[in-house]
Amino acid sequence: MLEKNIDLLRGLSEIISRETGYNLIICKEGGVIIEATLKERIGRVHDIARRIIAGEMDEYIVTKEDEEYFQKQGKDIRQGCNCVIIVNGKRVGDIAIAGDIQTTAPLVRIASKMISLYLEKEMKTRELIEKNHLVAQKVSEQLLNITATIEELTASSEEIESSSHLMENKGRLTLEKIKEINKILSLVENIAKQSNLLALNAMIESARVGVHGRGFAVVAEEIKKLADQSRASTETVNDILNEILTANNEVFEMIKNTTEITSEQSRALQSLNESMELINITMQELQ
Repeated sequence: MLEKNIDLLRGLSEIISRETGYNLIICKEGGVIIEATLKERIGRVHDIARRIIAGEMDEYIVTKEDEEYFQKQGKDIRQGCNCVIIVNGKRVGDIAIAGDIQTTAPLVRIASKMISLYLEKEMKTRELIEKNHLVAQKVSEQLLNITATIEELTASSEEIESSSHLMENKGRLTLEKIKEINKILSLVENIAKQSNLLALNAMIESARVGVHGRGFAVVAEEIKKLADQSRASTETVNDILNEILTANNEVFEMIKNTTEITSEQSRALQSLNESMELINITMQELQ
């Protein structure tokens, strides 16, 4: 943990050394020195720091008298103060400053607290970033799923719109055909009327000539019957076509409305899809 923030520790070491003239060391777990005013000490194991980090004590003070005692025994232990660095309840390191204990003791405690507070804040920030990253990742995945669904709906809407246009065209074609049939029926109806008129004239003529016109009268009667049947059939077919025409117009209007609604939905889905893509890009940038 301390090594990840070595730049902070190095800056703190330089400030304390520059402002006080005291030498400083910072140790990680195992008592290994990772920062020191005297750079040649980096990498060595500081026994007191090791014991403090292991939990044997929270701080260790070496007085002037202690320094003289250790020097007589040939040990290079200087006056100063060691203090544990605790982050979120865990012992992660040790900081020691060599010098007059009246100055170094409060100074090392303040430095230890500063490092602890910074590292705790840094850990919380890192955890928050990781959580935000996971949330952004999940949201991004959901957005991709939503985008895929929107694309499918858009494709379906476009397909429905295309089919509606096709049905609309078929409806128009049906209307044209019905109009053509009506023209033919009108022609048949006119022929029936003419045939009926001719049959009537023929019956009048057959009656005028008497016995010699009886055969002609029979033919005229049959023509009249056929004309009447043709007229009746024409009227029936015309009624049916009118019903078909009315139903076709209703269907045509429904198809037209469906086409308009589908077209609006397709445009709305396309706009929503574009918005989702922008949100997805933003979420990916947050990751």
